Amino acid sequence: AFKKVYLLLMFYVTVCVSTAVSAHNRKLIHAGCFVDIEKGVLVTDVWISINENKIEEISSSRPSRSYAKSIDLTCCTVLPGLIDSHTHLLSSYSPEYGGGQANMIRSIELPDNERLSIGEKAAAEYLRAGITSVRDLGNSGLNLDVRLRERINSEKIKGPRFFVSTRALCPEGGQNPNVPKADNEKEYAIIKGPEAASKAVANAIREGADLIKVIVDGDSRTLSLEEVQAIVKAAHSRGKKVAAHVGSEEAFKTAVKSKVDSIEHAWGLHDLALMDLLINSGIALIPTDLPAAYNLDWLPRRKPKLSAENENQFRENVAKRTQESRARLARAKKLGIIVAAGSDEMGPHGSLSRGETSKLIYLEYQASGLTPIEILRAATITPAKLLGMETKIGSLKKGKFADLIAVDGNPLESITALQRVRFVMKNGDIEVSSQTPAYNQEKTK
Repeated sequence: AFKKVYLLLMFYVTVCVSTAVSAHNRKLIHAGCFVDIEKGVLVTDVWISINENKIEEISSSRPSRSYAKSIDLTCCTVLPGLIDSHTHLLSSYSPEYGGGQANMIRSIELPDNERLSIGEKAAAEYLRAGITSVRDLGNSGLNLDVRLRERINSEKIKGPRFFVSTRALCPEGGQNPNVPKADNEKEYAIIKGPEAASKAVANAIREGADLIKVIVDGDSRTLSLEEVQAIVKAAHSRGKKVAAHVGSEEAFKTAVKSKVDSIEHAWGLHDLALMDLLINSGIALIPTDLPAAYNLDWLPRRKPKLSAENENQFRENVAKRTQESRARLARAKKLGIIVAAGSDEMGPHGSLSRGETSKLIYLEYQASGLTPIEILRAATITPAKLLGMETKIGSLKKGKFADLIAVDGNPLESITALQRVRFVMKNGDIEVSSQTPAYNQEKTK
């Protein structure tokens, strides 16, 4: 009899301890509004239960369980954490150093510790802006992106989920023919022939690449179809996707024929009929043109200052590029081409942080004719699929990682709501919480 009582007592203690531990790991969010990304609808009065780092339940009524934290977001709209599909957090541009080429050279020549500090600061700014995942595509020195990812994953610093390409695979001369060869090869893996291309992919994966970045057309040379096909074959055989920097029509056709997974930029694609090649290809387009105001913001602060003639030419070029970018994206929408949001942002705009600046891309997408829900999907569920992470991030569902944000307003009505982030959670951890009383965390009584 004593033994039975003892066993019952131990069972009771175990259940109590288990319940207490479970409650300690649980958080409950009460959302005033909730964006169902897949259905494209706004749902009101939603309860989101989080256990450790994953979503346990989403319901229309308060669950009966005990929770360690109850988070009141009833005057906000909750949606998945945003994803930037094209970043370079370890590069930093400033108008005081001149144009893009001069800034790129300056970043390459910085000591590793300075570039790592730049990346750490940018990572924190991105996360605070509600961007909980990024695809970082090179311009990161010799594997500094891997080091930054390790520091984020080990929680030594704050930052988004970090998916890296290591050095971009590039034709001879890279993107910077004016810098010493040794410096260029710290930044790029130079490709000379299909065999070298395959070896470069294997080396990038050994060094820690989550995906492969190939610059199809560099400053002085364009990779051949055989070289890009070798890159794609080697990457896909190892379960890695390929992002292709494209700046010309020749490079665009080479990338499509090689069956890359995404085309970055597509600058120089003047013949919009070529966009038809992407229909049913499964290849995503990553438009990276920020609003014209971002580029024009550099003019008053640029050193050395441009002459009046060159400044007028600069303004004309910005206007032309903006027009072409909008036409390209409008064509992509019309054809049903996959679009994932990527900023390619490497410097702040005015008083905005780098993370906030990167979200200006949404305004340009809107000007190109994309609806708010199309922009939201381009910034969440579509890049999650591109990363091969669609079962874990990109939407809010039971079993997915608790990566979510809360904003003022309804982003299905106005995409500018994404600039008003009040709450950020990544992997179940609260990263940003507004100081206003409505958003304060309270212990559940």
